[in-house]
Amino acid sequence: MYGVVVNLLGFVNTFATPVALKNIRYNYVFIFVALDVIESVIWYFFAVETVGRTLEELAEVFEAPVRNIISLFRTRCALRLLSRTLSKLQSRSKLSRSGRTEAWSLSTGHS
Repeated sequence: MYGVVVNLLGFVNTFATPVALKNIRYNYVFIFVALDVIESVIWYFFAVETVGRTLEELAEVFEAPVRNIISLFRTRCALRLLSRTLSKLQSRSKLSRSGRTEAWSLSTGHS
């Protein structure tokens, strides 16, 4: 499947680019950049991180069936979303606490 997708995208890039440049001129750059951004997002979520892992851990990841990798992906995404949400909540609570402290010191004359 990987080879089919790569060859299809290579075909589109090779033969569609001259036609697009001829018809829509420099606006094709926006389409090209949008496709690059989409590809970057896909790589970010689906590529396996190999930094800091032992060879045994890497062998386990690369030898796992696809459904196990997908479940790991979903778990990783859920954990990232949870950590981002918690950090936003913590930063909001810090801001609201500091705002209350400033309002109290201004109303009472304390600093």
